[in-house]
Amino acid sequence: CLFFTGIFMKRVNGFGATCGLVANYLVCFGLDLIPFAGKPHLLTFGFLGMVVCLVVAPIASRFGRRKR
Repeated sequence: CLFFTGIFMKRVNGFGATCGLVANYLVCFGLDLIPFAGKPHLLTFGFLGMVVCLVVAPIASRFGRRKR
């Protein structure tokens, strides 16, 4: 997801990419640790984490920019 973000989303800065990566890890590990019935396949966790990263990175980049 970070490679896709870096190549195709020109407005995402380092802060946004880092926030997207952290959000990705939180979603993937969170879904794995939460015990619930009907847990989806492990590859679905990666897909959901990627979608979260693609949503969080541009938003965090917009709010995390330095003012000049």
